[in-house]
Amino acid sequence: MTAYLKDNFLTLNFWSKFKKPLVFLDFETTGINFESDRIIEIGAFRVKNNQIGEQYAALINPGVAVPQNITALTGISSEMLAGAPAIESQKEKFAEFVGGAVVIAHNASFEKTFIARDFAEAKPADFIDSCEIAMLIMPALKYFNLEKILNVFNIKESEDHRAFIDAVDTYYALNHLISYSLATHNEEYYKMILASAAGCMSPSTVEFFKILYSAYRELNKGSGARKASTAACPRQEFPAEGQSYFKFAPEPGLGDSLDMLFASLNEKNRLTNDDYIVQSGLVSTTLKTFAESRCAMVEIAHKMNRIDCLLHAGAIHARRTGESVFIIESQQAAIDTIAKKHIPIAMKAFNGEIKFHALKEPENYICNLNFELLEENASDGEEKFFLLYIKCYLTASPDGHLENVAPFLTNKYPRLKQHLEFIKSSSDYCLREKCPRNKNCYFKNAHYHFLNSDVIITSIATYLKWKEILSGLKKEKTLNIIMDQAHKIEDAMVEAFSGRFNERELFGVLEEFKDYYSVLVSACAASRDSSGRGGSERSAPAGETGANPAEGDGNLCVENALKTALHSIGAAQDFFGCLKAIVDQMAFCRDGAKPPAPSSIALNKLVEDCQMHEIFFEKLINLSINLKNARRTLEKIVKNMLYSQSEEFCGCKKSEAVFKTHKFLKCIQKYDNFIVLIIQSSDLTFVSYLKLDGFKQEWYIHVEPVDIGKILSKNIFGDAKSFILVSSALSVGTSYEFIKWNLGLQKYRKLELTSYSQYCNNVKLDLMVPREMPVFDSKNTAPFISRLSEMIVKIAAKKPQKTMVLFNSVERMTSVFKIVNETLAARGIKCFYQRGEMLSDKAREFLKSEAACVILGSQGLMDFTDLCDESIDTLIIEKLPFPFFEDPRIAIRKKKAATDGLQEFEEYMLPKTILKIKQTIGRIGEKNGKGLLVIADSKLINAKYFGEVLNALPLYNTYYTFEEYWRDNN
Repeated sequence: MTAYLKDNFLTLNFWSKFKKPLVFLDFETTGINFESDRIIEIGAFRVKNNQIGEQYAALINPGVAVPQNITALTGISSEMLAGAPAIESQKEKFAEFVGGAVVIAHNASFEKTFIARDFAEAKPADFIDSCEIAMLIMPALKYFNLEKILNVFNIKESEDHRAFIDAVDTYYALNHLISYSLATHNEEYYKMILASAAGCMSPSTVEFFKILYSAYRELNKGSGARKASTAACPRQEFPAEGQSYFKFAPEPGLGDSLDMLFASLNEKNRLTNDDYIVQSGLVSTTLKTFAESRCAMVEIAHKMNRIDCLLHAGAIHARRTGESVFIIESQQAAIDTIAKKHIPIAMKAFNGEIKFHALKEPENYICNLNFELLEENASDGEEKFFLLYIKCYLTASPDGHLENVAPFLTNKYPRLKQHLEFIKSSSDYCLREKCPRNKNCYFKNAHYHFLNSDVIITSIATYLKWKEILSGLKKEKTLNIIMDQAHKIEDAMVEAFSGRFNERELFGVLEEFKDYYSVLVSACAASRDSSGRGGSERSAPAGETGANPAEGDGNLCVENALKTALHSIGAAQDFFGCLKAIVDQMAFCRDGAKPPAPSSIALNKLVEDCQMHEIFFEKLINLSINLKNARRTLEKIVKNMLYSQSEEFCGCKKSEAVFKTHKFLKCIQKYDNFIVLIIQSSDLTFVSYLKLDGFKQEWYIHVEPVDIGKILSKNIFGDAKSFILVSSALSVGTSYEFIKWNLGLQKYRKLELTSYSQYCNNVKLDLMVPREMPVFDSKNTAPFISRLSEMIVKIAAKKPQKTMVLFNSVERMTSVFKIVNETLAARGIKCFYQRGEMLSDKAREFLKSEAACVILGSQGLMDFTDLCDESIDTLIIEKLPFPFFEDPRIAIRKKKAATDGLQEFEEYMLPKTILKIKQTIGRIGEKNGKGLLVIADSKLINAKYFGEVLNALPLYNTYYTFEEYWRDNN
């Protein structure tokens, strides 16, 4: 992103245009609780002559200890603040510094609240929130924290979050946003902002955009208004003719030539280019599989341009036959990367003749009709800002898909999350051709692209949603399916089919549903008494499915909805009463005693142990029936309200009724879907279990898939003409039996197996299992943590490259970080540990920017997308990543394995673990051809399965002491 203007004369003079003085401000605090947390640092400066002027920086003694996580974030410790002044000593100076000025801060509401509490005497003129400005200028950024904005503009952020540095970074970020906007947006954008600004921005923020619009007009004086298409990023450069990237040209006769090449693979001495062999072989196998309507599995290293080859093969098949090819990925992050980096290359290679399309979730497209309803009735500043943000978002995401909006709502304006759900499209009550906004429907446009694209890239969950929506269409697609990263299919299926709910959540929705429709029924009755006739709502047009005069009548529909709410509440009371009776019979819950760890148990086992199987499922099915009745009734009501020309519905504002009914419908749909899956757990297709949420101290019902093969066969493989599974980790040793069993492929007798591992093992990977590590004891982890920390420092100091350490426990990871961080920093080695949701993106940025670093993470880092990973030199695993034995889903999977004649550990737990390690080590030593894998579990040396682990991994040497390793590796 380098095409925007930077440091031009308009940017340099921008801040002098404000009528009032400007102060950039940031507070560092002990936390985010306005009632209990305290300020520990103030950082601010005035703007003078469009530059940083007078500065104000002060540490503050809060009178309380600084939490460890705040010290890790800011570098400010309690010891540093011991001699600092109290907040009272800064009040006069602070009031003088900000008095009468416009205060600019990132998430300014945070500073505004602390000023009102601690500096009541200070009287700023106004506030500008740079976060809100970023949301409107770069609305599709997804995350708007200061660090993310700085990264977009390649501004390196300081390692510690100090107040004055953050204030300066806010200044730099806004300067870049100004330049970006001037280079990106057109006149219509600025007019839209200013037309909607009233009531949703501070006066000074409005002034900011007026100055920005004025700068835009001055910049474009005499050249006319620019089109939005001239905006944003510079054109991406691709290899000449789009062919050199593939190392083979996309000529029509490629299939024949590749078949000949593929047949000669055994004559290794005649072939010198391994990359050519592997890429050509993958394309050849894919084309042959599709041409013969067969199925295949291909094992190939992820570094071999796998994605480009699959896109290439899919495009050739589509061009030859007119059939569509689906490439199904396990992670959305992979799809985003493919759409940005790989599809443009493939489009260039085929001169635009083949239509590539990244399929997105169908339920996330904006519904113009609902958006207009919300816009007509926006009542406060937050709602108006939300609507303005969505308008800006649509200028950056013209396909109308709202995938990047949710984090913004969740983090900054949580109460508006339900507004986002309201404006999303839904196939359940979509008016389709009869909708007044049908011509400009985003969902309809996505539908068209789905049906008319040649190569479609999507996730499992998204594919299944579109398949359900489009089932029964006359124009059905011939399905040729490529499942990439096949070793992750099980995890992807778990994510797609899992859910949880509890008694409080379900009753909360049903009670609100009942109360609101009670009001509507009363309003309808009052209207009937006053007018002497039925409701005023117009029925759905004749011919609409499910619409008839009785159902279309507003009064009757509302009364039926109230009945279904009451029946659903009764059925829910029966079900949860039965469940409570079952739980109370369990020893760990009797007399209100707290359950010991693990606090989860499979519902099947719970019901069977209490001999209440039949009554339990009877109550559950009854609840599902009542929720379905409520769902159908609400769908009819929503359609009737959208058809209606009236502004009212049963005496209430129609927009409010639509909004509330939509909310109830979405929730009931979700809970009903969960319950259907619980019912299916009776045949071991799914597992349902009770689990205690330790944070909320509430029991939740969880449901997850178990029989992955059965679900795949029913929903994907059964509809496919042909399919191919591709991954870098399919075999355990030389056997593919585990992956075949796990994905239900045993019945496919003509399944073709191909491996290119002999051409991909270019890294000399050493394994070390250090004998000096103490045996892990879960009751006393201190010796293990201490020795592991010593080992990490020793390896990082002796081998100062890129090291990743993976933990089975977040608690142990945090303990190790506290021990090693300062020691590594003293040696000039930066250490990062996984915090919250900062997983793959942060880790990848860290690996890319640092020559020598240590990254500590959980098992989740083993699974992040491998499309563009940075290489690591050393991988340390504290223990083998076996699945948690207490996990009810794992218990059911083990039971299924035993039923299928497999040994639970040797043929399920161990192969699953080996494949996970095999995928992860593909990242080691790719750049220098040499790497080190350390498994810090000395117990492994004497384990009976150790030999199987060694045979399954592509190892060069195995060591048991550091002395041996350093001796051979200098």
